[in-house]
Amino acid sequence: MKNRRYNTEKFWDRAAPGYDNAEASDSHKHELVFDTLKKYMLPADKVLDLGCGTGLMASRIAGHVQQVTGIDISSQMIRKAQERALQNSLTNTHFLKADVFDEKLSHHSFECITANYLLHLLPDLQAVLQRADHLLKPGGYFMATTPCMKEKPLLLLTLKGLSKIKLAPDITGFSLPGLKRTLTRANWQMVECLKLSESDPEYLTIMKKIGT
Repeated sequence: MKNRRYNTEKFWDRAAPGYDNAEASDSHKHELVFDTLKKYMLPADKVLDLGCGTGLMASRIAGHVQQVTGIDISSQMIRKAQERALQNSLTNTHFLKADVFDEKLSHHSFECITANYLLHLLPDLQAVLQRADHLLKPGGYFMATTPCMKEKPLLLLTLKGLSKIKLAPDITGFSLPGLKRTLTRANWQMVECLKLSESDPEYLTIMKKIGT
């Protein structure tokens, strides 16, 4: 597990310089995700952005909530996120090099948790979801944008081949029914599932925590 984490961190450190350029090509999807997310957020909310990357979505969210905490295992991604916050004079964003299990994150601290293009990259997804449930307040929302690559099997096969030679991170090939089953927990209820484009199998899912 330690080596897997080390390799993943190094991969995203190398990706950080060109990350914003890659994100710009999907700007229409990011607008759709942002417009949907903000419907579930209130001005007094505290939001945790898992795998925040360069802080692109966290910085957008910041103007609609009390506070955003962005975490990522890549120091280079966090550095760029901090630079973005400084450039945009954002005083209610905090970016930390950390993962979801960091002890700085407290029980029932957040009204919303976001995870954009992250769940398919996690080696122990169930542990992360359990931890997210611990951090999320009752009535709060867990919001995830996830590619379901089983809908494009040839692309999934290619990506898995690239991951073997360290040119891409390891991924889980979800189907949409499989993703829904994974996210449905005893005290989480799905309130929205939105496909982001006709051509790509990427979905925004919104889960509400209905229990303690």
